[in-house]
Amino acid sequence: MNVPTRPRRLLLALFAVLLITQANAQTMRADTDGDGRLSLAEFEAVSDGRVPFEDVDTNGDGFVDADEGKAFRRAARERRRDRLKAADTNGDGLLSRDEFDAVAGGRFEFDDLDSNADGVIDADERAALRRDARNRLRSRQDSSL
Repeated sequence: MNVPTRPRRLLLALFAVLLITQANAQTMRADTDGDGRLSLAEFEAVSDGRVPFEDVDTNGDGFVDADEGKAFRRAARERRRDRLKAADTNGDGLLSRDEFDAVAGGRFEFDDLDSNADGVIDADERAALRRDARNRLRSRQDSSL
């Protein structure tokens, strides 16, 4: 489907607003004392343990505020894009089994992520993986409340 440029930009802008709103809502659910920032205890209650608190609390005040959270999420997106570019050695925008195995380090099974079994992990499958990760995080957040 070929969407004209202006509507495409509008759709992308709306999607970006939705993602920001969703991230802010997740943060607000984790902010159990309602002070607009996450303490170490609040952060640990919803964190999966892969990200040290100090990596997000960049000003070292003992709390993660909205700006620090946004900056961390932005940097994480950029790191994902960089890893994908590095992994996609032939530059086709897809990850073949060989490209995937070179970067996954055994953390995931290729066949589990290649949901349509076409031999590559495409943008839709990567989006589904991110969606599943967000849902797991949301579930942990909800269970900690």
